[in-house]
Amino acid sequence: MAALGELRRRGSHQKRKPSARRLRAPLAALAAIAAIVYVAKRPAPSSPFHRPRTDEEKAQERKKLARHPLFAFKRRTELWERWPDGTLGMVVSAYRDDLAWLRNVEAIGIRTHVYGRPGAEAPNANDQLPVNRGDEAAAYFRYLVDHYDDLPEYVMFVHGHEYAYHAPTSMATTCRLDVPAAVEAMGGFASLNHDKRGRTVRKYADRLMPAPWSPAFLARALAELYGTAEQPPVSTPTKLAFPASAQFAASRNAIRTRPRAFYARAYNLSTAATPETCRGRTCGGYFFEQQYHYIFGRAWDFDDGVRVDYARWKVRIES
Repeated sequence: MAALGELRRRGSHQKRKPSARRLRAPLAALAAIAAIVYVAKRPAPSSPFHRPRTDEEKAQERKKLARHPLFAFKRRTELWERWPDGTLGMVVSAYRDDLAWLRNVEAIGIRTHVYGRPGAEAPNANDQLPVNRGDEAAAYFRYLVDHYDDLPEYVMFVHGHEYAYHAPTSMATTCRLDVPAAVEAMGGFASLNHDKRGRTVRKYADRLMPAPWSPAFLARALAELYGTAEQPPVSTPTKLAFPASAQFAASRNAIRTRPRAFYARAYNLSTAATPETCRGRTCGGYFFEQQYHYIFGRAWDFDDGVRVDYARWKVRIES
């Protein structure tokens, strides 16, 4: 009995180790709190899609692209030195862009028409739009209204930037390709945007943009624009292609398949204030981006018919 009492007395002075089950819950909670704090304080990942690229990065990208076999022009016969007067014109929708590259365009016989807008900082613009709405659509349709009777044979409709993620080739170089041949091969309309493999940039949709517009508002806009002419479908059973990013070329004949009054209505619609917005802006630009090819005579499905990607534009068709 004495020995048993001694063992009990000694055991009461020993420290007991906490069980693993008791430690598991608080450690898990501490780990969760540490993870939350780490994620909150960690800087956002540096992604080229969420930040503007530096001039050095752009220069490196252009240098790399120039070595690509699709865009390396080694034979002088692939490029036009100068276009005959009245062949090509260019409409430029400028918004805080460096327009110095247009000097190279004008040097090869292409007349440019630059449209600025309030707050756009385009001091060299030929014309200033009265409001900053409609993105490039306002500039494009204003030009067609003003110059409907004196159009060149082919018109290029472009943004003010020389390069873009959707047009990595210099637009001044694109001007020297056989644009008329490409336009005619594609039924009077050709997209000027391409990816780094030379494929024409496309998007696919089964509903007419812009998404924020209600069906009733969209129906009113289509009725106002097309009148008694055939309208594009508001929706389709499957997703169909359309050329993305709104840079393209069209022939004079394709443009004049619609009357001047159509382009006047399009200009008014593009600059109108609308209750719904797209990325903080009026939705006119998005509304027309999906329709340019249809307006100038192509089928609603852009992939329906002749398909000539940008990479094939290098081949000049000699007369």
